[in-house]
Amino acid sequence: GGRLLANLLNFELLSLGAQSIAFFFVNWFVLLAANYLYFKWTGRSIGRSLAQRGFRIAIVHDNGTPLEDHHWGPRAVAKLIYLIPIFGPLWFGLRDVIRGRSKEAEYRTSIDKAHHTVAAVDWSLPSETRLRLR
Repeated sequence: GGRLLANLLNFELLSLGAQSIAFFFVNWFVLLAANYLYFKWTGRSIGRSLAQRGFRIAIVHDNGTPLEDHHWGPRAVAKLIYLIPIFGPLWFGLRDVIRGRSKEAEYRTSIDKAHHTVAAVDWSLPSETRLRLR
């Protein structure tokens, strides 16, 4: 676990031969695949991530209906942009934090706008939508 994270930004591996180069790219593949699968499968199975469930936040369509299974894959791919070293959290992450708190942006992140979704507290949703959440 610790070795994977420590070597994600170890660019010296790229100059140490084919085996080290492969190790570097496998580390990145594992990180990206794990994040993609986490957001896709938690979305498909419980309709939100585990943290969103803890805070009682639901991701729904603009009209308040739950997302169908085919929407969670593209949302998961869009979230991978936050993993880009330095620019991911500092540019894309901060931009979306500001948009999420902005009335002009309708309190929606760039991912929400691109996928026509909105984050809402689950108790404020219609009962048929609430019943589909876990």
